[in-house]
Amino acid sequence: MKTYQQDYTAYQTYALLDFNISFEKDVTADDISRTVIEVTERIDINKFVAFTHRNSHGYDGLMMLRLLLLAFSDNGYASTRKLAELCRTDIRYMFIAQNQKPSHQAFQRFIHDDLIMSVEEIFYEMNRIMDDELPIDTDVLCIDGTKYEANANKNTFIWRKNTVRHREI
Repeated sequence: MKTYQQDYTAYQTYALLDFNISFEKDVTADDISRTVIEVTERIDINKFVAFTHRNSHGYDGLMMLRLLLLAFSDNGYASTRKLAELCRTDIRYMFIAQNQKPSHQAFQRFIHDDLIMSVEEIFYEMNRIMDDELPIDTDVLCIDGTKYEANANKNTFIWRKNTVRHREI
């Protein structure tokens, strides 16, 4: 008589859930990724991306353009491998990519085959559009890390008499 070993492996199909993770609440309202999305919704994307070369199994061209613009505004320049890594690790990139993870080859194909002009020219066009449409005050613009001292300095009460005395002299 043959004895069979009891199978203790329990496959619970109801426990296998498909989670759809959304980063909508994790990305703040004033983040650069939301600005990139807002600007790309206002413009005609056909000026920058040739959708005629797109095949049915590729990633969304608008999403890829948004990821490229975010990387260019964030880092200045990002390699395709760095873009693929950012899509796996950075919440802002996951938010734009809707938790898809394009490979570096997908970014290379998009840049080589589908972009009509270079990323620098597209970024310049986006800045020009933002300057025309959005109320941006460019009177005071510091891009070199200049810091201004506030009136509420922690040593104001100590140096007040000295500064008043030197103003009078």
